[in-house]
Amino acid sequence: AMTTRGHEALLLLLLAAVGATFVQADDLECSQDGPLGMITGEIRDWQITASSTFPSLDALYCQEKYGRLYLPNGRSWCAQQKGTSEWLQVDLGVEALVTGVMTQGRGDGKEWITAYRVTYSQDANKWNYVDTHLGTQRVFDGNVDSYSVKHNYFDQPVRARFIRLHPVKFRRHPSMRMEIIGCQPCKQLLSVPPYDRLSASSARGRNRKRTCDPSYGHILTNKGWCAKIINSNQWLQLDLGPPTKVTGLVTKGRGDGKGNAWVTAYRIAYSNDERLWTYYKDAAHQSPRIFGGNSDRNTERVHYLSKPFVTRYIRFHPVTWHRHISMRAGVYGCPHRGACGPGYFRVNNATRCQGNLAFGKNAYVNDAGDGGGGGGKHRKRHLGSRNSWQPDLPSNKAVDGVVARHSCDVLSNAEVNVPAWVVDLKTRQPVQGVFIYTGLNDSSIGASLTRHLDNLDRLEVYVAKRKFSDDRGSKKRKRKRNRRNRTRVAKKKLNDDRELKKRKGKTGLPERLHCGTIRSLNWALQRPRIHVPCSRLMNGRYVYLQARGSRMAYSRRWQFKTALCEVIVY
Repeated sequence: AMTTRGHEALLLLLLAAVGATFVQADDLECSQDGPLGMITGEIRDWQITASSTFPSLDALYCQEKYGRLYLPNGRSWCAQQKGTSEWLQVDLGVEALVTGVMTQGRGDGKEWITAYRVTYSQDANKWNYVDTHLGTQRVFDGNVDSYSVKHNYFDQPVRARFIRLHPVKFRRHPSMRMEIIGCQPCKQLLSVPPYDRLSASSARGRNRKRTCDPSYGHILTNKGWCAKIINSNQWLQLDLGPPTKVTGLVTKGRGDGKGNAWVTAYRIAYSNDERLWTYYKDAAHQSPRIFGGNSDRNTERVHYLSKPFVTRYIRFHPVTWHRHISMRAGVYGCPHRGACGPGYFRVNNATRCQGNLAFGKNAYVNDAGDGGGGGGKHRKRHLGSRNSWQPDLPSNKAVDGVVARHSCDVLSNAEVNVPAWVVDLKTRQPVQGVFIYTGLNDSSIGASLTRHLDNLDRLEVYVAKRKFSDDRGSKKRKRKRNRRNRTRVAKKKLNDDRELKKRKGKTGLPERLHCGTIRSLNWALQRPRIHVPCSRLMNGRYVYLQARGSRMAYSRRWQFKTALCEVIVY
């Protein structure tokens, strides 16, 4: 038989292996095309190059950066030579489905392109011409004056990152402005709130949380993440949700604070399970590539990847920095489409997929006395190993990703007054709410629970940073706890225990750990899916789900119970 560690290893390997299936085979499916960024400035100046440019001392506004459509008249790209070997190139950054081009003359009434060819490439090394339907190089008709705009369609769209326009015929001098038409579904910012989950190796100001917290590390904030420890072992991690294709990186410095601080160089690593990490390398680097960082606090620095990869987690590892390790970071890539897959869910049909923090974690059921105040004899059952996940345990069936009759646990007051289901998230996590699938849409489950649900008064959710223990009577544990009480952290734990003792038999866990409550009003507890949003953002490792009955339910004749077919923590 396979050991529990074997079960855990197999589960992680399967999750890592299935990561590639989250991205559709054709990630360039487009609903509609449009301008790709020359007009709007989304394509930066450094992405526009040319075979040559007319000397700026002889003619102003002839550099490559002026080769954008609709610039003021008199500004355009002007080739140095009057020949057909000149070209203007645009790096789209990310692979695109290109459907056509738009051109315009210089806008001076004298110079424009009357005919041109188009070549395209994925790597700027191997180039192909845009062909006609007969397979010959197509020569496109250009402009008829220096002001009007001409739009030419391709016979078939082409997949390309680099596009070049080669003048064939021109009026007086090869000068032009241009725009590329197509779509880039894999050039969207993936790490945006509220779906981004950021964490870090260390952070300053965790108590005040005015700034420097990892949650301020996304690219859209005006603050930033600041490492508490200053060395090259620090990192900022982004959780992208379902594994998806990453095509680019963007960074900024810290946006607030009196001093200027930013990262000047960094590496990246990626993983699907947070255990096995791979540093990014490309064809030009045998060792992990070092990306250039920022030179001020607010200017974006963008890098497009020559070798995109599929991942869920990505870490930014600062290598060098200015004054302090502080940064904001973002990731470009393909938004996930289709089913969410194991370990992910949608809050509703229109939201993005996001991770279930409880999926595959250890869970157990016990008396609320373990969390304070349920009364009755403590009976812990379905307790899984702390270091491994055991899918065959009843309590763990509520976090196995399966909503079915054979995969449910039950909370009941048959043995204790206030039963509690607990899941260990393994690390402290920000928690926004909980979804509970009760299985009441399954007739076989609903029939057996309906009469017991009438006695269920409410479900309460608590989020705690530590597990509350009921073994306070053990002399050994008392001595150990007393030694820890000499530190500040242990004193806080002692205060928690005192508060629990005062509240015993009354309201259960401390009120400051309370996330939310769903009561039986309007049949809220008899729905197939119950949503318990937290009243505020909670941060903790242990999520408690307590069931409480009406006053009649505490007599021996009246019992309540509810099924936990799946519990999702987000």
